[in-house]
Amino acid sequence: MTLKRKIAVNVSIAFSILFGLASTFIYLSFSSFRKEEFQQRLEEKALTTTKLLLDVKKVDKKLIKLIDENSINKYYNEKTLVFNDNFTLIYSSVGDAEIKWTDYDLKRLSTVKSFFKSENERDLVGINFTFEQGNYYVLITAEDKYGYSKMEYLLYSLIIT
Repeated sequence: MTLKRKIAVNVSIAFSILFGLASTFIYLSFSSFRKEEFQQRLEEKALTTTKLLLDVKKVDKKLIKLIDENSINKYYNEKTLVFNDNFTLIYSSVGDAEIKWTDYDLKRLSTVKSFFKSENERDLVGINFTFEQGNYYVLITAEDKYGYSKMEYLLYSLIIT
């Protein structure tokens, strides 16, 4: 093999490895960004629901459910649960989606302000809100199908590139 060919092969290998590492970094960075953004959106939804439930006296649970059903920021397979200080369920949103939670999740919320976990493309956010009436614990779950579809598109684009 000539010197020119050796240099060309080595440069090609080095570039391929560098591009592969850069693509992996881009994909992992976007994955982290998707998770953080969706967590933020779920936290905002939980805060809005809880504020409506507790602050606005004329709003009852039926009206909140109606607002949830017709919300412009509706999420796929979304479910919201609100608990009071005694871990008693005071609100459950409409829908067939289920939240897989344990008593430990609620007890953990009494010591930490929030937590996030993912299971099978479903993200769960637990938040501890303090209002005048006391502490309230909110569990909200949903599927980020738009975020995952963007990640899939990014993956295919990086692979094709």
